[in-house]
Amino acid sequence: MSSSIKDFKAAILQNGGFARTNRFSIEILAVPGKTTADPRDLSALCESVTLPGKQITTIDYDNGTRCPTKIPVGFTQDDVTIVFNLTNNYIVKRILDEWMKAIINENTYLLALNENSYKRDIRINQLDESNRVIYTAQLEKAYPISVNAIELGAEESGIQKVTAVFTYNTLKNTYNNK
Repeated sequence: MSSSIKDFKAAILQNGGFARTNRFSIEILAVPGKTTADPRDLSALCESVTLPGKQITTIDYDNGTRCPTKIPVGFTQDDVTIVFNLTNNYIVKRILDEWMKAIINENTYLLALNENSYKRDIRINQLDESNRVIYTAQLEKAYPISVNAIELGAEESGIQKVTAVFTYNTLKNTYNNK
């Protein structure tokens, strides 16, 4: 049975229209480290973020038919990449560097004993065209595992960016739409 353009339009309208890639916000309420910067700067300067995916992990089970069957045994969650625009005072880079220093001491290579001292919740919100939150991916106990290199060059004239990769303990999804 084929679907008509009328059915397609009805499905879109019935479900509130298309979600837009440029309608999002992030929230990091408190940032560890020795910086006095406002964590809202991270939200304001966020250019892009990935919503995490989830994969079911499997093992192959051979029941003697020489055609193994995949058996689910768990799941993995993707790390999250966030791209930030940099200002001339490099405040985002400073915040990320201080956060990473709060995780592992650069001089002694010792991990912070209390994981609550460096893990923070991050909320990634998908917004509708009226800026209402329609979906939230909350990364519980998140922290940066990578701050990528920043490339400079004589040919470049765009806005400088820094990319950070975050991991987390748990993903909590909230659907706020109708």
